[in-house]
Amino acid sequence: QFSRGTMLEHVGQDAISRFVQPFSQIPTASPVIRLRVGDLIKGNYNRDGIRRLMGAQDPDFVVAEPLPPEAVDAMPCDEALEIIYDQVSQVPIDSAGTYNTDDGTRGWPIGSHVIIDPPYNPVVALDSSGVVTSDWGVLVQSQNTKFPVKILAYHSYVNPLGGSAPYDIVITVELLSPIPDMGSVCGAEFTGDRIATRQSNGAAVTTCMLSYTDILHHETAQLFCVNGLNSAVFPDLVDSMTPPPPVDTTAAATAAEAGIREVLFGDKNPIFQSFETTSGRGLAGVITSFDIDWMLNTAVWETTPGKRAPTMCTINVGFTPIHDIVPGLDSDGMMRAVNYNIGGPSREISQDPHGNLGDAIGAITSVEDPY
Repeated sequence: QFSRGTMLEHVGQDAISRFVQPFSQIPTASPVIRLRVGDLIKGNYNRDGIRRLMGAQDPDFVVAEPLPPEAVDAMPCDEALEIIYDQVSQVPIDSAGTYNTDDGTRGWPIGSHVIIDPPYNPVVALDSSGVVTSDWGVLVQSQNTKFPVKILAYHSYVNPLGGSAPYDIVITVELLSPIPDMGSVCGAEFTGDRIATRQSNGAAVTTCMLSYTDILHHETAQLFCVNGLNSAVFPDLVDSMTPPPPVDTTAAATAAEAGIREVLFGDKNPIFQSFETTSGRGLAGVITSFDIDWMLNTAVWETTPGKRAPTMCTINVGFTPIHDIVPGLDSDGMMRAVNYNIGGPSREISQDPHGNLGDAIGAITSVEDPY
């Protein structure tokens, strides 16, 4: 087959002309054909041969084998501490200077255990009008080092120094006993018999008011990873830091197996489709030579005017085959595909391209898919 050739165009004064340049045509398709001579010369494509090329007979071949359980990485401790510190380092007041109990994105949640650094004398107090004052009657003993408290409540207050909004928040806290491993982070921990004393009668003080800015945010956040401090008020972080069980892929692999087998061995296999969309039972190849012997000295001639020529001739064709599956032995010594698909044994190895064994094997008309 030849190309159309080069189209030329001439623009004249009154019109445009176009024509193809003679002898500019070039070959665009090679003379590939499929040649069939009974069952002796025919193509050797068949699905079973392609399956063997895909390693279906190999002992290591497997379809949809479940993957090993995959562990999911948990959130690292440093990342969790950064999230905590970013939240609690912001004083939890709104734009009007009021503590917002619905705002869970700033400050330590109520119920948090936090670390305080004494001494305190006095502690904070609020009068009945909400003005911040001092309670000189309570002494947080100076010999005490850093100690833990539990946040019980937040209080907005009026700044006696003036200003349109308070610059801090007052918290009511419960004074607690030492926390395990606190000293490993804070460098020291409470060792006395009490944290605070009411100076008027010497009684132990268990709750008092302090300023939110008295909290040692960084040290407190670190204890989240050291001993699980405040795990109850940050449950989402605890879940993120707890490695989930490995994901079992068995069920997913089983569900996918049928679809994978269909893609590998069924009509959805693109290799099968590429062969079978233009499939024929002939042997593909290229005509490399073509010669006609008109037998001028031996053949009888037709003498009718316009038909004067020999009534027979001899045609010699040179044919180079293009095997669908290159013949040979695979790594196990099995024939990849037979050259001559004649007789029962050959048909067992190399089935018909269309899955039809034909009438030569009697009543058997199709090959059962072994895969």
